[in-house]
Amino acid sequence: SIIKLKHKIQNSKKLHDVEITYITPRGNWYKYSWKGDENKSGGLLYNIGIHLFDLINYLFGKIEITKVNFASENCYSGFISAKKANIRYFLSIDKNHLNLVSRKKTNNPLKILKVDDEKINFSKNFVNLHTLSYKKILEKRGFEINSIRSGIELTYKIKKSKVSSPNLDSHPLVSKII
Repeated sequence: SIIKLKHKIQNSKKLHDVEITYITPRGNWYKYSWKGDENKSGGLLYNIGIHLFDLINYLFGKIEITKVNFASENCYSGFISAKKANIRYFLSIDKNHLNLVSRKKTNNPLKILKVDDEKINFSKNFVNLHTLSYKKILEKRGFEINSIRSGIELTYKIKKSKVSSPNLDSHPLVSKII
């Protein structure tokens, strides 16, 4: 579905309105493991967010503007203006943030990509992408630095951004956590 969406976006002259809600809860173990140690993993943005930002680059092209409206150890939210889209994102590992979206008590990840009026839920089969990537690496067909550089640069830019007040460009969930 992501590859089909990529082709659709490439063939469109429209500037797309995008909303990404990426809530993937982690227990207390996370902050005590190497993944939660910012000195070892880079923290939330580099350990988990990098996948999201790499996807944004892949789908929507060159990044023009980034803003961060909320930043904490467990959650980042902001706005990205890209060549083909204006993107509002919400990235969280806080299980309580799931309650902002659903009344059902759950710890299941919520990974929703909404492009204009089309919604893609990649909550369940996203893990398969990791497996496929690892398989390609073992077959010596992995990614080259130039194909991932823009995702790393975007993540770095977001990490170094000052947090600005929420506004009309903010993801709707930001107003619920501030």
